[in-house]
Amino acid sequence: SELFGHIKGSFTGAAGNRDGAFLSAKGGTLFLDEVGELPLQVQSKLLRAVENKEVYPVGSDKPSKINVRIIAAASQDLRKMIAEGKFQNALYHRLNILNICIPSLRERPEDIPLLAGHFFKVHCEEYDFSLSQVYEICVKLFAEDNKLDGKMNGCELLAKAEELLGYDFSKNLYQTQGAEKIIEFLFKLYYGTKNMEAEFFEKMFVRRFSEKALKYDWPGNVRELSAAVLRSLVNKEIDIPVSFSEAGENQKTTRAGRRKRKKDNQKKAEQNKREIRKIMEEVVIGEYNGRISLAVEDDRLRKAGIDTIPKLIRRLDLVSLREVARDARKEFFGSISEKEIRERMVEYDGNIRKLCKHYNISFREINEHFGEMLKEIKDEIKGERKKKKEKKQ
Repeated sequence: SELFGHIKGSFTGAAGNRDGAFLSAKGGTLFLDEVGELPLQVQSKLLRAVENKEVYPVGSDKPSKINVRIIAAASQDLRKMIAEGKFQNALYHRLNILNICIPSLRERPEDIPLLAGHFFKVHCEEYDFSLSQVYEICVKLFAEDNKLDGKMNGCELLAKAEELLGYDFSKNLYQTQGAEKIIEFLFKLYYGTKNMEAEFFEKMFVRRFSEKALKYDWPGNVRELSAAVLRSLVNKEIDIPVSFSEAGENQKTTRAGRRKRKKDNQKKAEQNKREIRKIMEEVVIGEYNGRISLAVEDDRLRKAGIDTIPKLIRRLDLVSLREVARDARKEFFGSISEKEIRERMVEYDGNIRKLCKHYNISFREINEHFGEMLKEIKDEIKGERKKKKEKKQ
């Protein structure tokens, strides 16, 4: 009902006709978020709707024509789900025409400050955080940066203040103001009261938040970064999900150090694997539809050190994409009808090389899939040509 709509009386509570998402988006774009969560039964209906460009509203036996562009998103690995039988292979290839892969945050740390700044503005506006609240966070950051503690006694705090600003402070300042007020006073002196504007506080918060955020191994969820910014504003201190302790100088020789190196090596191997998988998806499957003999000639694969068919097959096995490549290849050749090939062969006067160029297929591949049929068509064309010649004579 949500996708295809329903008609009045089709189920309890259906008080009137309702257009579903497909009909509402007619002539425009329909965004399907988290398609990996769809049950298999709904996936089948979605596939039918995409292929036939029509939907059946619930309770109706008459199809309604649709004309929409579909953008689908998934946080799961759909290829893995296909292998596990949780996602339909045919639907995946129908939706995966132009693939936009958004890498995890750990793969694009340079985006963290930009995202932190964006979410700072969004949350301040949405939750109406006042300037005084952000000011309070910045005072705490200043104290943290300069090792100023509100629990310090008067002598220690004033000595630290003199070291920081370079001139003496009266001893009775601590007795009359207290540690927290002195830290706030030093903050204003250090940065200058005239700088105390919203833009200054924003820059200070985002800079310190980003410094800490870059030390955290983000799993890829931008929502988690957004939540960390919001938590920091609410709690009035930078609140990153997990803080990793710095490795000590002697860690190289300890068991913990060896574990860390092993973990780092595994992480690096996984990253390399992700990069290879991305290239395989973009080039071998996305651009060449699993046609290995053509893909291996691509410069992008050669730059990655994949310059022979056996190497390419090994890499596909490494990232569990060999079956996917085979399915994509099968689907590609399955989409070319005999009628279409016949028309093209007539157009090119039986020239198979021109046919290969038209479909961007190697001679070996086209011969492997359509060899017998091409031979018959070529013989027919030769026969027709011979008849015409005889007729002229």
